[in-house]
Amino acid sequence: DPARDPVRSYLRRAARTIEGSGVSGPTLQMRYDDEVTHQAVQWLRGNGPEQGPFLLTVSYTHPHDPFMITAPYWDRYEGKAIDDPVTPTWSEVPRDELTSQLRAALDLDTIDLTASQVREARRAYYAGISYLDDSIGRVLATLHEMDRGSPTVVFFVADHGEMLGERGLWFKMCFFERAVRIPMIINGPGIPSQRIETPVSLIDLLPTLIEIGGLDPSLADTPGRSMLSLLRGAPEIASRPVYGELLGEGLTDPAVMIREGPHKYISMLGAPAQLFNVVKDPEESSSLIGVAHLSGVERRLAAMADRRWDLVGLRADIVASQRERRLVHRALTTGKHTPWDFTPVVDGAASYVRNV
Repeated sequence: DPARDPVRSYLRRAARTIEGSGVSGPTLQMRYDDEVTHQAVQWLRGNGPEQGPFLLTVSYTHPHDPFMITAPYWDRYEGKAIDDPVTPTWSEVPRDELTSQLRAALDLDTIDLTASQVREARRAYYAGISYLDDSIGRVLATLHEMDRGSPTVVFFVADHGEMLGERGLWFKMCFFERAVRIPMIINGPGIPSQRIETPVSLIDLLPTLIEIGGLDPSLADTPGRSMLSLLRGAPEIASRPVYGELLGEGLTDPAVMIREGPHKYISMLGAPAQLFNVVKDPEESSSLIGVAHLSGVERRLAAMADRRWDLVGLRADIVASQRERRLVHRALTTGKHTPWDFTPVVDGAASYVRNV
């Protein structure tokens, strides 16, 4: 039922928000990120070295769908060659159930984008990255302006990638490399310039930050592991596995992933597993399930997945959680709409000079 589909429902709400705001799509999204930059700069200017150690999170929405950007950033790419997807359609790769369900949820089988439209979307995405670069540049410039630069460790990470038309897919919501690989750039004292090939995860951030602060990283009490030894040049770990879960947004059953070294194993309840060597086959064009000389890798990763996840029980937990959240959603949308997220209170009297 399209009226109950969560992805379509999200897109309709986003469209109504933009229409009701009285501003254009890019202005609405940039309004948020401009405010993030402003607040970060103001905070740094009010917290110089004499204030002691700090942890500041500066979280942006760009580059993100909808792929809309203002003219100055769009124009930066005028006359530039915009690359096409390496694998532009699903017909060029083996079919899999996870992709099939995602395409159905997003109506991708009924939408026929031209090559020009795909390039325009990719151009807007790159323009959004340029806007983000400029915004981060302002924050980093202020960090150095306040003499906070040299002793500070700076992490630049993202929460997900973007398919950008590869395999005929858009957004995230899958385990292919362009959706799950993210930038993770870390700079600071005692961290040499290097490129680390060992797979790591966002859940490794908290124990890493705790250890940088001089405490025991086990205090994080999460499955993540500190990356500090790797950052300081310790030998890389080929067998350090990374785990992923897809538990919603168009899927009817949970899907999970294990990445260990060059191999990626994907399992979805009720569907054949997939195995890729993302070093030799970066486009993940051919699953290696059943390949004789990789049977040991397949069995080991399958056993690791079975130990970590009970997919049948996980599905039951997800459905129960969905019922609870539908109840909360009905309550929040009855009468005056009440947003569930935090709304900061800005106290102008304590933030700005009011009388001079």
